[in-house]
Amino acid sequence: MALKICGHLFTGPITFAKAAIRANHGPMLWSVIAREGESFDPHFRLLAIDSAIRTAIDFEGHPDRSQWEAGGSNLAVYKYENSDASPERLQGILAEIRTRYPIGSIVK
Repeated sequence: MALKICGHLFTGPITFAKAAIRANHGPMLWSVIAREGESFDPHFRLLAIDSAIRTAIDFEGHPDRSQWEAGGSNLAVYKYENSDASPERLQGILAEIRTRYPIGSIVK
């Protein structure tokens, strides 16, 4: 199930074990989302969001993982990849999302 954040489609949910990003992957945004509420009426809380531009990220061993786990349960990674988006465009999308949805807020 994908999740739209500010009109941008993030694919997921991806478990931490399978969500590793390699340095040779294209530029992308990633987010850590906690799924809350009932299965028939879920809510999605944004726990982290950042860009990965020529950066490797290991979510399984990420130093912020314990902080994310303290912020919610049913955690997963969601990724936004757009091969046509420049790194500058991705940074603009990231700024837009951070402005609209501060960390800890419910994504609508």
